[in-house]
Amino acid sequence: MKKRRLFARMARSRPGTELIGRFMKALVHALIATLRIRLQLEKEAERLLGDMSCPVILAFWHDQLLLAPLVRKIVPSRPLAILISKSRDGLFATRLAETYFDVEVVQVAHSQRAGALRDTIRGLQEGRAFLITPDGPRGPRHMVKPGILFSAERAGAKIIPYRWQASRSITLSSWDRLHIPLPFSRVTVTCGEPIACLPGMAQEQLGALLASRLSGSS
Repeated sequence: MKKRRLFARMARSRPGTELIGRFMKALVHALIATLRIRLQLEKEAERLLGDMSCPVILAFWHDQLLLAPLVRKIVPSRPLAILISKSRDGLFATRLAETYFDVEVVQVAHSQRAGALRDTIRGLQEGRAFLITPDGPRGPRHMVKPGILFSAERAGAKIIPYRWQASRSITLSSWDRLHIPLPFSRVTVTCGEPIACLPGMAQEQLGALLASRLSGSS
């Protein structure tokens, strides 16, 4: 019990958050170094990611978050940005994002969603590729929320479905059922066919299409 309280106090402090974030970064780095990674990029997705003039969103389910750093293998030089909650868990994610794979963090609070959408649209129009979990930060799991579709439509951005699959992995009991590949697994990283969110298109159909491609159903 005392150890649990000590950890909780550390997690609430800035130095504790920094320390835990660095430890998590080291663990993720060590895990990724053992993986045998194969990239599968759809041709149009590869073209868009390499063209700074094309606004792009890389979308993936929240349960795939652990291997988000692999995006840097696909987009080695283009500026990246990611939306992260201002929660305590989000502080850890911010530390990982900023220090591990050189990405700008746009922090989102429940009371500032409109501002986050403006920042996302502006960032897309300035050439950044945004990483967004459509079912984050707290679910429901595998349900596309409207923010990603609204941002893509307003910025004229294409949404590229990003997913990975490991030959061996475990699943946590968290709300998102986070997937963790086991060391030395074979991991296939896929960037699928881009989705265009044009004005006037039915949001329900776009959301269903995105969910299907994120889950590898089409």
